[in-house]
Amino acid sequence: MPGPRPANHSLCLYYLEQLKSSFPSIERILHQYAHHSIADYLNTFPEAVHETLQTRQDLYQVLSCMSAPLLGKQVAGNLVADLDKDPTILTVNHHGVDYFSLTFQAGLLFALRKSMSPGRLKTAPIFSCSSISMDNLSFPRGLLLYQSGSITDNWRPQKIPIFPARLKSQLTGLCRPITGDALALTRKNLEHIALQADSASIHSSVLGILDESYSNPENLSLQSYSEQATYLNYTLGQRITKDLTNFPAPVYLDLEAISTGLLTIDLADSRSLAWKCLFDPGLRDTILKYLDGSAACWELGQLKQAAAGCEGPPGDLKCAGTVFFWGVDEKNRRISLYLSRDSCSRLHLIGRDMSGRQWFYPFTEADIMTALEKQELIPSLFLCFLVLAFARGMICVGGIHQSSYLQDMQQRLVGCFNDTPGYKQAASIVSQVPTHTYLDNMIAVASLIDNRYLVPAGPVEILAGNGLCNDDLRKISGVSVQEAHLAALFETVNDLDKSVQPASQKRKELIADYSNLLQSRLALARCGNSQPFTN
Repeated sequence: MPGPRPANHSLCLYYLEQLKSSFPSIERILHQYAHHSIADYLNTFPEAVHETLQTRQDLYQVLSCMSAPLLGKQVAGNLVADLDKDPTILTVNHHGVDYFSLTFQAGLLFALRKSMSPGRLKTAPIFSCSSISMDNLSFPRGLLLYQSGSITDNWRPQKIPIFPARLKSQLTGLCRPITGDALALTRKNLEHIALQADSASIHSSVLGILDESYSNPENLSLQSYSEQATYLNYTLGQRITKDLTNFPAPVYLDLEAISTGLLTIDLADSRSLAWKCLFDPGLRDTILKYLDGSAACWELGQLKQAAAGCEGPPGDLKCAGTVFFWGVDEKNRRISLYLSRDSCSRLHLIGRDMSGRQWFYPFTEADIMTALEKQELIPSLFLCFLVLAFARGMICVGGIHQSSYLQDMQQRLVGCFNDTPGYKQAASIVSQVPTHTYLDNMIAVASLIDNRYLVPAGPVEILAGNGLCNDDLRKISGVSVQEAHLAALFETVNDLDKSVQPASQKRKELIADYSNLLQSRLALARCGNSQPFTN
């Protein structure tokens, strides 16, 4: 049970302690690095392993084919060259145009880390998860405004939808593209929404984003929202960082699409790690057993019952995961799957969608490759990390959950290799891959409201202030890891158990408390009514 809440000034420190108690990764990072500057902390990231089970050249081929049509051959070439020097990627983010302050600023800090590399890197690769619905907390259906009126007990960022609510159950990676008609409707709605914001510069910033980036013919010609998210994140990032010296460009790419590209290569090669894990019966059965119950993997008991219709809700079982792949129904919603044998001993992935309809996917190399190509199957997080981190040694920089579950996944997988004849070398190599790297829940750029309250800044607020400058970057670099976690409390207290979260009347007090502590420490988005801090 949580202890008694302290009065006023230490309210933010109380909630930081609650986060440390709830999330081992936050406890670990703050225990080791609380008083380190962000710049010093970023310099502690591990170097990549030299020995890998598979070459990274096929990854570079997949990335070049994905990014060149969207961002140009020069950016694609830079991306590949940079990853060859520093095979580190950020995997904190959800795919979509990134307005969510925590993930947006994680991308900014990751680019800062790349800028400090001796290799003169030009890109910061962000592989963002797309196998989640359009209704996730990062609000991929539209824009988020953090400079959105005076602070009240129930203050929240303002949502500007572009996609209609009826599409919120679709997977982000499979959603249709934004159209000119949708943008015209958004502009019309802004005439009413803008009345709720107290800053003309924010309104202008939103219109500028819609007119200069979203309405660009290059963007409107793209075939999916996933492609548009890559294009828009890049173009917005270029505008935000245009005044920074030699600052790497954040490049957002669809994690599951990258992994699908690698799987189409690996499943055609019986020497690859993915093929062995899926089609070597002894290893596959051991993996299914050892990773049962591991976060981001699967709960075999629940999946078996749900797939057979015995009990439990159909469709996307929130706590049960899926075996190797997600199925996709006709409404582009994901389906949890279980691996089963039929009466003829043929393997199938089976599951039930949200309507109770049962789905079957034959479990052969050819059938899976065809289903991946048709987007009837998409790889699970286990397979994404298998082909990227464990097979090719990529360092996947994660957040509060990944920095715990990826280590557990690695340890269990190494156990599988050690207990399966012929895989001792794989166990040794996979065990060396760094899996604990954390870059999450840190805010270093704030938006000032009512000349008193600091709230996280997103791209809208930063663009309203004409982007970032080198002085901002120096200030960001000097913020301590603990200060950055305190500045993120507005968002991160929502991850706590409901019984521990602050009541609505306490949220304004919480913002005031950490604002007083951090008033001269954070970089400020120079937008709207942001003025020097006054008490």
